[in-house]
Amino acid sequence: MASIGEIRIFAFGFEPRGWLHCDGRILVVAEYAALFSMLGRAFTDPKTDARKFQLPDMRETALAHAGQVAGDGFVINFGQRLGTKEESLTSQMLPEHRHGFAAYANVKPSLAMQHLTAAPLGGLSRLTGCADQPLDTATSYKRWVPFAATVKPTKKMSDRLISSVGNGQPHMNMSPYLTLNHCICVDGSFPRFD
Repeated sequence: MASIGEIRIFAFGFEPRGWLHCDGRILVVAEYAALFSMLGRAFTDPKTDARKFQLPDMRETALAHAGQVAGDGFVINFGQRLGTKEESLTSQMLPEHRHGFAAYANVKPSLAMQHLTAAPLGGLSRLTGCADQPLDTATSYKRWVPFAATVKPTKKMSDRLISSVGNGQPHMNMSPYLTLNHCICVDGSFPRFD
């Protein structure tokens, strides 16, 4: 027989008799006194009426055992919620990295090399020259050249060549998961503490 407060996983979508889904619902203490004596207010929002308490909400949640995490002294308290389903990255969260720059040589290679010096070939981007000189693929030499200018620029580079991307929107931060039915026993034997 199951113990009151015991949580089990079921491979079907309904609540068995004597069990409730672990969905964070609010219960009245007077109606579930035995369960309240086991859980207390460990999973209850502090703003909830003192005559009520909440079941653990295990929807979209990974489980962790309470206690100290080995090696780093971090402590996870019983009933504590950690982590986020979504995360918005900032530039401070990204590792240091560089973006290479390459220009399209819209002239004969011999002329291009007079104004460009060699640079590492890693991370080249396809860019399109000056704003007032669109690419003419019929007459241009199709050659990407690593860019490192040795002379002063004569024209302003197009604003379209370098731009910001993204919109500060969060991305999903959840591991792959399989949805099953977590239920807590509300009608069973009272656990022994010895």
